[in-house]
Amino acid sequence: ASTAAQVEAAAKAAHALDIRVILFTEHRDKAAAFINQVTRFNSAGAPDERFDAIHLDVEPQALPDWKTGRRSELARDYLEFLAWCRARVPRREIPLVADIPNQFERIDAGSGNLAVRAMDLVNELVLMCYRKDAKRIIDEAQPLIKAADGRGSKVWVGISPLPGHAAGTEPHGLSRTQFERIVLQVEKANRVHHGFAGVAVHDYRRLRDLMAEPGG
Repeated sequence: ASTAAQVEAAAKAAHALDIRVILFTEHRDKAAAFINQVTRFNSAGAPDERFDAIHLDVEPQALPDWKTGRRSELARDYLEFLAWCRARVPRREIPLVADIPNQFERIDAGSGNLAVRAMDLVNELVLMCYRKDAKRIIDEAQPLIKAADGRGSKVWVGISPLPGHAAGTEPHGLSRTQFERIVLQVEKANRVHHGFAGVAVHDYRRLRDLMAEPGG
């Protein structure tokens, strides 16, 4: 079978299990070809064989210039990139999802903070709240979730059990018990908000390892 046929079959099988299939990219310079390939693929397949969204993991805050006085310029470039992607992917055709760090909520971007400006250009945001304390995660995420309530947008709360991601954790990262407790508290605190999409976990491999741990 061709690669396209294999992908269609995999997407169909995932959808039968109520699993969304989202194509992921972190390479801005390859975005044009990536988007073109996804839209062509989706237009050729049956509804249950298509991708459900395009996931953009483009993080300007990771660039060295972010800390050397070019933050405003890079933030503006980032919004222009999202607008460029939005223009090529109609909102109702295939959703755009973007990862952002919680610091974007504290960066002024003209008519709103950088997180809210980004929200207006995509369908869903994943707010990376990599903490070991549920209260801090909730406090950091709720302003953006409440903003999404009135915009018809959705915010996923990103949680990472990986070492080095969850600030203040032991060298091995969050345990299964710690992780499950955080997820339950975050979901309970936000379930009343229409803008809350759920919890997103970084990454699947670590999640699979956690679920193999005893307890929970």
